[in-house]
Amino acid sequence: MFLKMLFEDNFVHSDLHPGNLLLRTNDDVLAAHRLNRYARLYDRDGKERAPRELVILDAGLVTSLSKDERHNFITLFAAVACGDGELGADLMIDRLPTDQQQQASGPAAAAAAVTVDRDKFRDDMKLVFDMVSPKKTEGFKLSHVRLGTVLAQVLRVVRENHTSLDGNFASLVLTVIVGEGLGRKLVPDFNIFSEAAPYMITYLDNKEFLFLANKLRQTYGASELCRDSTEALLHRTDKANHVAEVATRKTMEKLQQLAVADNDDDDDDAERGERKVAG
Repeated sequence: MFLKMLFEDNFVHSDLHPGNLLLRTNDDVLAAHRLNRYARLYDRDGKERAPRELVILDAGLVTSLSKDERHNFITLFAAVACGDGELGADLMIDRLPTDQQQQASGPAAAAAAVTVDRDKFRDDMKLVFDMVSPKKTEGFKLSHVRLGTVLAQVLRVVRENHTSLDGNFASLVLTVIVGEGLGRKLVPDFNIFSEAAPYMITYLDNKEFLFLANKLRQTYGASELCRDSTEALLHRTDKANHVAEVATRKTMEKLQQLAVADNDDDDDDAERGERKVAG
């Protein structure tokens, strides 16, 4: 649900703690199932009603990401997954407010009321990402990464270095921490990376997806990455079906885009031909 909000809807509930989730039972659906296990009940909009449904409460605090903000989140996602401290540190410095970016890198830092030591900030951030670096942890796999734990340490470093983040980005980071923690309470082996894969395949643009895929391949190797992905799908057949579905949909969309481009090229050629004849 959270990943759908993030990648598909771009409308994220920013206070998604357990108290804001309500599991509601539809007694009429359960009664129909008791009479006939194949019974189906539908809402007015044509959607099938489930025996139980999850209701989100208190939607007063929500976040929508701009294209740049989403790109930065994908970059942070990749930095955590790959234990790339330099990439993570540079990204967090780039997310500082403009005045602190200047303080972090400019000679006027000493005279500023609030200063950021860029080198210390970078070193502290690299230590955080080293916790999940495959290069420093033998046998480490992507499925071992605890995204929420790493992001919590990222926020600690931000606080200890007296830096700040823009509201949308900080809100999203906190939401991911809470969301992954809730997921692990319900499903102890919950892995946000494998859960996010189908949504990334579907909703990331080509540039974002290729960046993330190449970064993971360089870190874990193509064979290891394929093995981990295959293991995750074998244990979750519903996810395997979803991956196949969204991959097919994305392929069709790309083919349609190519067809439109070909038609545009044909129209341009025809127009140039008409001009030549007229000339």
